[in-house]
Amino acid sequence: MTSQLSDDTVHALLSDSQRLHLLSLLNRNGQQKIDELARKLAAREQDTRPANISEETQQRIAIELHHNHLPRLAEHDVVSYDQDEVVLMDVFDELESYLNGQTDDVPAFGQLLSSD
Repeated sequence: MTSQLSDDTVHALLSDSQRLHLLSLLNRNGQQKIDELARKLAAREQDTRPANISEETQQRIAIELHHNHLPRLAEHDVVSYDQDEVVLMDVFDELESYLNGQTDDVPAFGQLLSSD
């Protein structure tokens, strides 16, 4: 497989813990509604259950997704999205394999997600 993403791009995309968690959530079923993702990300951020997240907090995270994380990931074809839904694309396999093909100083994907 020819790499589409440079090491610098991979590091930039995976340098944010919220983006890592977003990718983890999408990796579970390939696509999700943005509002659902925002609620889950907010719950993780506040260390609570998604049901406890206010509409205001959910909207704040949804705005961050639309204006920051999703455009960055879409620019490199990791995700595709519209106003309502995000779909994980095949390029994610490259990110996941990069993290799973770890060296001593690069933790596996699951370790990165649980470490923060």
